[in-house]
Amino acid sequence: WSSDVCSSDLPRTNIWRYVTSKDSTGHPAPFPAQLVRDHLATWTVEGDLVYDPFMGSGTTAVAAIQTNRHFLGCEISAEYVQLAQKRIAGVTPLFDDQATQC
Repeated sequence: WSSDVCSSDLPRTNIWRYVTSKDSTGHPAPFPAQLVRDHLATWTVEGDLVYDPFMGSGTTAVAAIQTNRHFLGCEISAEYVQLAQKRIAGVTPLFDDQATQC
């Protein structure tokens, strides 16, 4: 994993800290992609299916692809479906070595 995805330097606790700000996704309520990647690393393994019932701009789908998970997302807004599709189209996994884990 690259250092922006998982840091082995810091002890893992039950309090996670993230920098939040508006991003360029075009969604009014974005959340940090790192938050999703950390949850995926904690609660799933590579190859698992991640379900996001409120897909929005696709942050969870992007993080799933980046961490070698499959995803299934639902969204009722056609505008956000198109936004998520555009974001997902350009995503590649952050790492190829399946032996590297947090």
